[in-house]
Amino acid sequence: LRKGHPLVVEPWLEREFDFSIQLERHTTGLQILGYTALVNDARGQFIANWAAPDHALRPPSRVIELLRDPTRTVDLPLELHRCFADLVAALDVRLASFGYVGPLGIDAFVYRLPDGSRRLKPVVEINPRHTMGRLNLELMRHVQAGSYGSFRILNRAQLEAEGFADFPAYAAVLAQRHPLQFD
Repeated sequence: LRKGHPLVVEPWLEREFDFSIQLERHTTGLQILGYTALVNDARGQFIANWAAPDHALRPPSRVIELLRDPTRTVDLPLELHRCFADLVAALDVRLASFGYVGPLGIDAFVYRLPDGSRRLKPVVEINPRHTMGRLNLELMRHVQAGSYGSFRILNRAQLEAEGFADFPAYAAVLAQRHPLQFD
């Protein structure tokens, strides 16, 4: 460690579901554009993401499913909405103080405690840039209403590990499994 550079040590959390919130900061404030589910490896590195038909309105339904506690009588979707609204409001003030305008992604996840209960980690990291989640939301503008959309980065080693000789062979299988349908 160099002087003046802090070291952050965090406990290991048993991640159950990763997701992100995609935002855009304008001079008039911070706007939530939508939510995407994240597929990460064991180290938390990006593999893929997907968005549900209602991605612009709420976090993925799996977040609600995992956090639901039958012993509590709270409106969980409303509680999550308030949590993220408070986060966005506080972050907007901070970003405004820096004069930041542009895209922003916040990674979050649901994790499991040793007793089996689950909690939300609403901020894992804040990415002041276009993220893969943002790319997915932009692609979602071009899918049929009510559809899910996914985005994945695949390298040659992963392609071969999945049994494909090359990218054209992989593309042919995808086209067969999920044919394009033009409206």
